[in-house]
Amino acid sequence: MKVILTKNIKKGAKFGDIKEIAFGYAKYLLKQGWALIYNEQNAKKFESIKKKEITKLAVEKTDAEAIVAVLNNKEIKFKEKAQDGKLYGSITIADVAKYIKDEFKIDIDKKKIGMQDHLKELGSFNAHINLHPDLECKMTILVEEETEKDEK
Repeated sequence: MKVILTKNIKKGAKFGDIKEIAFGYAKYLLKQGWALIYNEQNAKKFESIKKKEITKLAVEKTDAEAIVAVLNNKEIKFKEKAQDGKLYGSITIADVAKYIKDEFKIDIDKKKIGMQDHLKELGSFNAHINLHPDLECKMTILVEEETEKDEK
């Protein structure tokens, strides 16, 4: 079945691609609202969808550029209880999103934050925030041991 994609799909298919796919997968994409059956009428309908999407992406990019200007190459520090370089708990993506919201007053969806699994040891780690398909924000997460002074 031939479809027009109305969303980017993780497997490499992009918004606006016309693909020949299996009926079952097409049914799934149609149900999710991620595709339209390819025909002349839907091709015209897609053009209006495309114009709205381009406008929306331009606005999102402007917003994302402002956030990147604030957060790019920043270092965020966590002080956690640890023993022998290992944390008693872990630092998750949700913790990073909360830190950004508390410190920078910027609300970021945790699905847009990428980092290596949960951080379970002391050290410096890289993270990135995918705010827009054309923009990426890189950050450094520094995990330090909490001392008795820090607790007070």
